[in-house]
Amino acid sequence: MANFMQFVEANLIISMIWVALLVTLVATELNKLLAGYKSLSPQELTRMMNRDEATVIDVSAVTEYQAGHIINARHVLPSKVDPNSKDLAGLKDKAVAIYCKTGQTSPQVAKKLKAAGFSRVYVLSGGLSAWIGENLPIEKKK
Repeated sequence: MANFMQFVEANLIISMIWVALLVTLVATELNKLLAGYKSLSPQELTRMMNRDEATVIDVSAVTEYQAGHIINARHVLPSKVDPNSKDLAGLKDKAVAIYCKTGQTSPQVAKKLKAAGFSRVYVLSGGLSAWIGENLPIEKKK
């Protein structure tokens, strides 16, 4: 233990950076656990679409959706997501997967759906970029 304390004292900046990274990692993992939704890889989403007939919702900008999206994905702008709308209310007990272009916007929408009582909410980790990176098919709106 004395050697550890000597190392920390001798390398204070490195030690502080290490502690900050550890705190960030723990906070990120806790946030994921408390968010109520699960992140999926592109392969996991593919299985869910095939087995559970998951509804896939794209929350990207209109131009991004038109440029390419997962086949049969519904498009809803994040600002227009209304968990009580006719379109979404019927999905409360079904698997719903949310994604955007990079995976930055979809977690907020997933939290909103989870808070509204949706029981099976998922987020595509890495968004459409991860999907395309795995060479999975997309379609384009004309």
